[in-house]
Amino acid sequence: LPRRLAIVEQFAAGQHPDFSRGFAARPDAKFAEVLKGTDLYNGWGSICYRGTDESFKDWSCGDGLRCAGVHEGAIHPGFGTCVSEAGTAVGDPVEFGEIKMSKWGSDQY
Repeated sequence: LPRRLAIVEQFAAGQHPDFSRGFAARPDAKFAEVLKGTDLYNGWGSICYRGTDESFKDWSCGDGLRCAGVHEGAIHPGFGTCVSEAGTAVGDPVEFGEIKMSKWGSDQY
C-alpha cells in the first residue's frame, strides 16, 4: 500500500511516478519506516536471510523474532521465515525440511 500511495501522490503532484519495486516476497526498504510495526517488513512470517550474500544482509527479523530455515534448498540458500524467538507459538511452523532437486521441475521434500 505505501508504494501505491506514493505513485498516486506523485501523479497528483504532476510528477513522473517511480514504478520500480523490490522483490515480491519483501517490501522495498524505502518503505521500512512506513511499515514499521506491521508484519509486512520484518515481522512474524516475513522472509528473512541468514546467508552470506551482502545484497540481502538487511533482510532480518524484528525484535523478539528469529530467522528460521523452514524449507532449506540449494536454489535459495540462506533464506528463512521470521518466527518467535521465545519458542514455538501458535501459527509458527513446526515442520522443517530440505527441498532437493535432481533436475529442474522435480523437487522433493
